[in-house]
Amino acid sequence: MGGEDIEPFIQLIEGGAEGQTYQDINDFFYYSMIRSKKENTTKTRKLEGRVPVDQLPFLMRAMGYYPT
Repeated sequence: MGGEDIEPFIQLIEGGAEGQTYQDINDFFYYSMIRSKKENTTKTRKLEGRVPVDQLPFLMRAMGYYPT
């Protein structure tokens, strides 16, 4: 009804896919994946496209939400 896959939810975010909030979410998602690798290197890392559960509190705090 509202679109395919995640598209209807992206439209609920202020500014949609082109907005600053969506871009921040995308950046923090990648930072969380990189942080989970625990590698101190400048080499290319292979990212799986998932954020491990132990990284979720850091991701949420970066977005301004403080889970308890």
